[in-house]
Amino acid sequence: MNRALTALLFVSSWFLSAVSAVAQGSSPAAPAIESKPAPLATKLEAPKIGIVDFVKVVDAYPRAIAERQKIDELRKQQLTILDAEIKKAREMQLKLSDLQRGTSARDLKEHELRLKEQDVDGMKTLFEREWRRKVEEFYTSIYADLERAVSIVAKDRGVQLVLRAHPELEDGSTESKARVFEARIVWYSAQELDLTAAVIALLQVPLPPDPKAGAGDPKAGAGVEKGSTSGAKTDTAGG
Repeated sequence: MNRALTALLFVSSWFLSAVSAVAQGSSPAAPAIESKPAPLATKLEAPKIGIVDFVKVVDAYPRAIAERQKIDELRKQQLTILDAEIKKAREMQLKLSDLQRGTSARDLKEHELRLKEQDVDGMKTLFEREWRRKVEEFYTSIYADLERAVSIVAKDRGVQLVLRAHPELEDGSTESKARVFEARIVWYSAQELDLTAAVIALLQVPLPPDPKAGAGDPKAGAGVEKGSTSGAKTDTAGG
């Protein structure tokens, strides 16, 4: 009986409060609902990072070594030709001293000398342009191979991001050190992040066919036996 009376009094009291609130132009307060904490966001896993010293990779890449030798040989041939032409110009200059100034013979030889010097200057420009073009083609082609090799090694090891590591400068001018420091991306890395040895090992054999290249494209390359990537993996330090 007492419980029923208490409940009746509570309902009556809430009803009277509601009527009073409506009369005053406001809504009755709803019963409080217990709030639950928002679920915690899923913790994102940090990406796995690797580094590669591309200077070491290029120095150890057989194809890069062979192509660089061709460029060096081209440069030597160019310098040999230029030296021969410069020597001819100097000989022509010396012979001028045997001719009297103001004579037609002297004027003709001076004209020939000017033409020779112009030929030498033009040859220097052409040779320099050809050499620079060969160097640009070299790096474009070699770095395309390196890009594929790094991609293969990174995917094989579950690495999501690969950064370029610059070699340490123990020697060199202040200017060269300043340039390296300015361009440096990786300032510290643990040894186990270094993929350089794995990339070098992979490039000792022909790369697998490039899926982006067509069947007749020379960039497709020769295939390698399955498992060569895993073999390169075991060669890396800290792998």
